[in-house]
Amino acid sequence: METTNKTYRLEDCFDEDVFDVAQKLEKSFDLTLPVDAFIQVHTLGDLCAVFERHITARQCNDCTSQQAFYRVRRAIAATLSVDEKEITPDDQLAHFFPKANLRRKVNTFQAHLGIKVPLLTYPNWLLAVFLLLFLIFFVSLFFGGRAATVGGLLFFAGIDLAKTHGRKLIPQTIRQLTEQLVSEHYTMIRTRKGTVNRKEVRRIIVNTFARDLDIDKTWLTMDAKFFWA
Repeated sequence: METTNKTYRLEDCFDEDVFDVAQKLEKSFDLTLPVDAFIQVHTLGDLCAVFERHITARQCNDCTSQQAFYRVRRAIAATLSVDEKEITPDDQLAHFFPKANLRRKVNTFQAHLGIKVPLLTYPNWLLAVFLLLFLIFFVSLFFGGRAATVGGLLFFAGIDLAKTHGRKLIPQTIRQLTEQLVSEHYTMIRTRKGTVNRKEVRRIIVNTFARDLDIDKTWLTMDAKFFWA
């Protein structure tokens, strides 16, 4: 087996984390599964079989990842007025979305893409600073007067800091963004609506578990067990 630094496995995941991923996949494949659909699920293969049984869309052998890439490429080209042919899957998103006017450019890109996919987050250090400032502000309210004023000023200064420096891109490359789109918006990203490529279903499920639960794909075999098995 390929060596990996990640030792976190499927059996280490809490059931609520597993079902969060399952619900994301259910939405992506445009399914409404019955409440008892997962009762007999003990392995990743069992879970894949549940989705395969309930997907009834017409089979079509085209590649959804390729379609997602073309759609992302068109949206970037329209947003930034660049040549589509110069955009490759391994390009860094930061190259197209530098920090200057980042939020505005991302909003414009999402409008062209036609899908509201989360692209921005706050860096961990800023979240820690913001939480600390909020606690200072909250405590200062009990003392009133000058303490509350100072606490309020610090808190709103933190909000300004977040607006100015507090955004970073979640996916790092165009390839990662296309994989995210396929995992979270499979039905929407398909060019031929009402179709599915069944050969892709298990790969998409594995990729989604690997990304969302930070598990190396080498551990995500079809006989990998959930912790309740």
